[in-house]
This record gives sequence, C-alpha cells and structure tokens, in this order.
Amino acid sequence: MKEYKSKNIRNIVLVGHGGAGKTSLVEAMLFTAGVTTRMGKVEDGNTVSDFKPEEIERQISTSAALMNLEWQQNKINIIDTPGYADFIGEVLSGLSVADTAVLVLKAVEGIEVGSEKVWKLINQNELPRMIVINKCDNERSDFDNVFESINQKLTHDAVIVQYPANQGLNFNAVIDLLKMKQLVYERNGNGKYKVEEIPDNLKEKASNLRNQLVEKIAESDEELMNKYFENGELTEEEILNGLKKGIINRTLVPVLPVAATSNVNTAGFMDFIVSYLPSPADRNKVKALQNGNEVEIEIREDGEPALFVFKTIAESAIGELSLFKVYSGTITHGLDLINTKNNKFERTSQIYVLNGKNRTEVAHLYAGDLGAVVRLKDTHTNDTLCSKNLNVKFKEIKFPEPIIHFAVKSKSQGDEDKIANGFHSLHQEDPTFVMYFDAELSQTVIGGQGELHLTLAAKKLKDKFGVEVDLVEPKIPYRETIKGVCEDAEYKHKKQTGGRGQYGHVHLKLEPLKRGEGFQFVDAIVGGVVPGRFVPAVEKGILETMEKGVL
Repeated sequence: MKEYKSKNIRNIVLVGHGGAGKTSLVEAMLFTAGVTTRMGKVEDGNTVSDFKPEEIERQISTSAALMNLEWQQNKINIIDTPGYADFIGEVLSGLSVADTAVLVLKAVEGIEVGSEKVWKLINQNELPRMIVINKCDNERSDFDNVFESINQKLTHDAVIVQYPANQGLNFNAVIDLLKMKQLVYERNGNGKYKVEEIPDNLKEKASNLRNQLVEKIAESDEELMNKYFENGELTEEEILNGLKKGIINRTLVPVLPVAATSNVNTAGFMDFIVSYLPSPADRNKVKALQNGNEVEIEIREDGEPALFVFKTIAESAIGELSLFKVYSGTITHGLDLINTKNNKFERTSQIYVLNGKNRTEVAHLYAGDLGAVVRLKDTHTNDTLCSKNLNVKFKEIKFPEPIIHFAVKSKSQGDEDKIANGFHSLHQEDPTFVMYFDAELSQTVIGGQGELHLTLAAKKLKDKFGVEVDLVEPKIPYRETIKGVCEDAEYKHKKQTGGRGQYGHVHLKLEPLKRGEGFQFVDAIVGGVVPGRFVPAVEKGILETMEKGVL
C-alpha cells in the first residue's frame, strides 16, 4: 500500500442538509479515481459510505464514514457525514479532524436549514471552507441564484472558481475561471473531460467572473491589493498562490458546480482539492494541552508520535475499531503510547486505512493522515495517544446534550445486564447517545438528538446484541409534601412465617417544616414503652417511603 507524506494529503469533510448528495458525490469521486469499478446508488443500497443495515434500509447516512483515494499523486481522505440533525455528533467528529470543510448544496433548493446549521459549526471550528453546488443536471437548477443566496445568508467571502456552461438536463460542461478554459465531460458518466476554448457566447460572462475572482483574491491580501492597484492585474502565480493563501486564512470560500449522479465535474472538483485546498503541512500547527498549559504541536513526520481518536466503531468480529488522526510523528504497528486521559499504556496493533467498511492494512501513517486501529483496551472517542516524552492532550470534541428522552422497557425479564452493556457500547460509538438509570423513577432512560436517533439505537440493540426493548415516555417525577398537621398516623405490621412471626404497631405525628428545612425525626417515646433498638427501623422506613412517595 502506497504511503503519503503530510504535504501530499488532503483531509476533507462533506457536510450539508439531508439529501444534498454527499454520499453520491463520494461515489463519483471513488469511481473517477479508480477505487471502485462502478458507481453505487443510495436507492440501491450499494454505496461505499452507507454500508450499515439501517442506512441501506432508510436510504440515509446515519454515521460518519471514512474513505480515501489517490488523485494526481496526492491522497484525499474523505469523511462523509449525515445530513439529519439527529446525527449531529457525527458531523462534529468529522469537523474535528478535517483540514477543509466542503458544504454541499442543491442547485435547486440552495441553502436549507441543515446547511446554515453546519455552516455555523464549520466557523466555530475555524476550518477552511469550500462550497460545492450539486445536482446542476436538474432541469430547474439555478447556479447563479444559489450563489447569490450564499452571499446573502452564509458569507461575503464566496468566489466562483468554476461555473456551469449548460446547467440543466444536458449539463456536461464547466467554465474554469482559473484556467480560462471550458471542461467538457463525456456523457457516459466515466468522469473524463476534454479541455476546450470558451465558446464565444460565454466569453463575456467568463471574463466578468474572472475579474471578480481576481479582485476578491487581491482584497484578501494587503500585498496583493497594492500590486493590483499599481498594475491593474495580478500574475498567474500571484492569483494561484493568493487563492490558496486566502482559503487557508479563511478569507476566501471557493464555489464550483458538480452533478454527482451523472459524474460531471467530479474530476474538476478533485483537481481543485489537490491544487488549492490545504494539506496538514500547510496548516502546520495544532493546539494541545501540556501539563495544563496550551501549546502548539508542529505537524511533523519526524516528531514524537501523537494521535487523536475522533470516532469509534463497534465491530462484532474484531471488537472496537478506533478512527484517528495522526497529529505528529509516524504511527506504526507495535508502538507503545500513553493515553493522556487515563494514563494507561496502549500498544498499537494493525493499522488500517478505510473505504467504508473495507479495511486495508498499512505499515505507516504519517503526520496529518487519517486511519484506524483495532483492539485498543482503554481508549475511546476524544482520547489522545502519544509518546510519554510528548505527553499532550488534544482538544476534545464538544458533543451536545440530549434533547429528547425515552424510558426503556425490556420485553424479556433478566435482560437488564444485556441492555446496559449494549447501550454502553452504543455510547462508545456515539457519545451524543446517553443512558442512565433514574432511581427516582426506577426506569432506565436513554437520551439523544431526536426520535429517529433513539429509535435506531433500539434497533441496533436488537440487531447487534439480540435484546428487544420498547421505548416509552419516562414517568413524570411528581413530588408532594404535607401542608397541615396530622396528629396520629397509625400502622400495624403483622407477618406470620412460622415460628414467632412479626408484629409492629406504629403511631406517627406529622407536621410540616419550613420549605428547605428537609426532614427531622423526633423520638417521642416516654418511659421505654417501645425498646430503643426498634426506633431506627421506624426512621429508616419513613426515609424509604419519602423517596418513593405514596402516589
């Protein structure tokens, strides 16, 4: 398996509203790069990134999937994320390790609720950004209108680098404003294109958009701005370097069109990725904590080894598969590293690169690369593994708190341990899913980001662990207190079990205290009528009843 140095790696995460075509775009990229021999379809359930049973059944992505391909001697790592808000934790995992976030929009609907939500997350993570307008082969596609809405709703830093020459049902040509050429794609879906001169009827628009692009690049850098004012133009080298620098510094957001299902401009998109999007070496440093102080770690292949686990997958055959990013040094088989969260040592076993569920073993992964390792005993999502000499902790992913809860009702008695173990395993895979036992309600409660999220968790419990449960609304923890004085509450306890049997007769006087004063027990027995050794049992019984109430 070929190995790649930091400068030859590109890590992108695809984000966007559900149905924007992220998974289909991944299929087109893998096929065009020769990783697969045919393009899978979401509706046929045969895509590389949507391989889980629930994803195939529902025809949506429910978890982040890692893919990789080679393009022009560079490795592109792709993280395909779900578009539904229920699975926002998967998006956060992908954003935490990508070097560029690619927002995928539809050429008809444009910006949707999910698009705006993930755009905010991209900005919170301070990631370089790019926007791909997909489905330009739709008969109602409107690239210009979507670009205008990007400027109005998302950012004023957006710049068109390519635009569709003939959007609509016959879409197969793109005008490249950097090369000032037309890319004409073959209609058989093989993803190959021919470079041609721009048609006369499109030259004026191309020239205007090119000028806008150059102006935006000049505006993003003071030195370039001065040169532009002096000379009225920039050299090709200044334009290309200025665009790359602007993307890294988050002052420019390139926009280009694709049609994933008909495989138009997938190659142009990947050309742009390797030419202009930052490599881990370009971003150079990452922040971490060392002995409680914030430090910057250089992304160097010859540095001390350090990795961050951003996702965990439970595999029935091999156990937990830990997906990680190498931030420093080189990761190999048999490396002894320390988990800086729990101070336990781990030894790396086989190192893999992934394409969906398919694993390929590699000997080395260099700084900046993404991969997976199996059989880590005490390491999970959000953990840092590094050499003892380095001893750093990378920034953890902040997962959202649950917004919906259900109580779990087992269909079979005695399954409580299986349920607890199963849900614990699901939490390791997806930290936005939580489970706890509510002692006040005497119910096991699960929480997550939506009803679909929790319904799928229950289905996974059945499919993976063979335990069936019903999800019901949690009980409401009603609470009550006494308002008046009760002079005499009487109770008799009789129990005959052979032998001497049990008998107890209790009189209680109850009266309220001021709010917040809690509980006060007074032993008002006089003359030793009731032996003192029985009194603590009465107090214990009252405390137990207070916990449960009489409702």
